[in-house]
Amino acid sequence: MGELEGIAPGSLVVVRDEEWVVTQVAQTRDGVLVTAQGLGELVAGSTAQFYSELDDIRPFDPRGTRVVADASANHRRARLWLEATLRKTSLPIDDDRLAVTGSMLADALDYQRAAVRKALDPETLRPRILLADAVGLGKTLEIGMSLSELVRRGRGERILVVTPRHVLEQMQHELWCRFALPFVRLDSVGIQRVRRRLPATRNPFGLYKRAIISIDTLKNDRYLAHLRKHRWDAVVIDESHNITNSATQNNRLANVLAPQTDALILASATPHNGKRESFAELVRLLEPTAVTPEGDIDAGELDRLVIRRHRHSPDVATAVGGDWAERQPPHNRLVSASPEEDAIAQELADHWLYAARPTTRPATPGSGRSADALFGWTLQGVPLVPGGARGIGAQPSRPGERHVRRRSRVARAARRPGRGVHHRQVRGAARGVPPHRHRQVVAGAGRRLRRAGRDPALAPRPPHARPRHEAEPGAEPGRIATHSGSGLSSSTLCRLGPENESRFFNSPQPF
Repeated sequence: MGELEGIAPGSLVVVRDEEWVVTQVAQTRDGVLVTAQGLGELVAGSTAQFYSELDDIRPFDPRGTRVVADASANHRRARLWLEATLRKTSLPIDDDRLAVTGSMLADALDYQRAAVRKALDPETLRPRILLADAVGLGKTLEIGMSLSELVRRGRGERILVVTPRHVLEQMQHELWCRFALPFVRLDSVGIQRVRRRLPATRNPFGLYKRAIISIDTLKNDRYLAHLRKHRWDAVVIDESHNITNSATQNNRLANVLAPQTDALILASATPHNGKRESFAELVRLLEPTAVTPEGDIDAGELDRLVIRRHRHSPDVATAVGGDWAERQPPHNRLVSASPEEDAIAQELADHWLYAARPTTRPATPGSGRSADALFGWTLQGVPLVPGGARGIGAQPSRPGERHVRRRSRVARAARRPGRGVHHRQVRGAARGVPPHRHRQVVAGAGRRLRRAGRDPALAPRPPHARPRHEAEPGAEPGRIATHSGSGLSSSTLCRLGPENESRFFNSPQPF
């Protein structure tokens, strides 16, 4: 009890093998109640209360400190300690100097420094900005410079970077190699590992101080409750044009993160898609009061929150100079087509692009052409003709023994009751196209033919178990097709007789 008499707010204590800073001390019936803030890795940012009767509370006594002489050459260890202490000392919040941009592994340009100064303007209580520079002007460098300055000012201890999956690794690499900012890359599997490692009451996003996560992973419903309970010093959302639609999960995630952070940096080369409400959604994330209830944006707030430059902007043109050559006007040169190219173009026009054909669907009003004229390929059932069973891109079938064997296998399968070939054909636009020009898709036909007679699943089915579009076993083979509009799956085989063919193919949405 004597040791606890010297504990006061601001004292450092060790409880349960973790370091804590005392925020409040109270005398109770059960002993001294100590309220403390966690300092260790597992307890950082958490608040806890400890009773002296239940926990062993050991304070740090400054009087027990021993002064040890530095025996290293040229006092190297002491100088390193002083250097580390100075680096950890935060700059004043109203200091508008850029302290670390000159020491990064990149040549920062003046217009990039101007963006960082605008983001860290002392007049702004919370650093919030939309970096909307054009492609190639260095938005990633501006993000890294802003985060480095926030860390130097003691306002970037806990940082979350949210990016699309395809730039996740690149962003992590740039922040570490150029700015010495280490980020832990987490995916859904990594987050689950963190949850298994921590107690059930701990927030999985509190384990690592700086994390970079894909927006596709973070928008999942299972993480929203944890994100609403966790505070960040800074949040970066790259490619923020993906969060403008208020009806998407991306926008919901952004609205969850925006109130939970002090600094918010959005980056997008195309922040405005032509819709005022979409752009207002981005501005509302930065500052809700900048958008009126009617959806109008305050011009003064917009100038403070958004920075937009392109290659012809005065400050960019001054810094870049002639590094970017002006795009020259195109020179169109007419080149005569060869006879072979003319023949191919004529073939496409006659048989595939502009060939007239009957259709069961109504024509588009005022178009002057049938509805099928827009589609050069149609899913249709076709007769079993020579050359009609080959894959897309295959060479035309040549007469010979191989073709005879293939045709005989198809014919045998068609004669078996309740069986057939899983067949789907994409036929050309014009009817009557020669068979060697057909394009077909035959999925698993050879495998099913080889298994015929051996697999119990392919045994003949009773009449009451056949689909309503399947002909009786004695029906004459007609066409082989798949149907997805009559309650059958797209992989169901329907072998039709001549009497059922017209009813099947003329039904609404046959394919």
